[in-house]
Amino acid sequence: MRRGVAVGISVGVALIVSAAGFAAWKRVEGQAPANIEELKDARVEAKQLVPMCDAAESVKSQLVQGTSHFHEYDARKAQQVLADVVMPVIDARDLACSTAAKDLVQLQTLVPVEPFVTAGVPKVAAMQVKLERAKAAAAALKAALVANAAHPEVTAKIDALVASMN
Repeated sequence: MRRGVAVGISVGVALIVSAAGFAAWKRVEGQAPANIEELKDARVEAKQLVPMCDAAESVKSQLVQGTSHFHEYDARKAQQVLADVVMPVIDARDLACSTAAKDLVQLQTLVPVEPFVTAGVPKVAAMQVKLERAKAAAAALKAALVANAAHPEVTAKIDALVASMN
């Protein structure tokens, strides 16, 4: 009788453990495809955004073009061009870089980490620093324009804005 009770308890415990294991496996199995899709999307997005974020020369040339006629404008027109032409260039690259950085962090959870992820992290971080400097330089340029600063001061602020991408 003792043996039958022990076997019965063992079988009951084994069934309960099996059922709990099966339920946990189904939960993990249900989550895995969503995570895999999310990582695939992050990988595709990062492959597109890292090169865009890394193109400092492109941003620099757009900033040069955007500010090339500032001396021909009055302060109000220069402020408008700064807001409508120059800042969208900086903001678009900032959005691309912040999204790329988020994707790269997400992709670093994969084992093994892909080489483009390892190579992309410092590039994106460096560009984010440059973009922060560009935002600060653009704010200084705007302040100089609002204060109706003299021509040499505005020129210095424009040069600082372009140099921020170096």
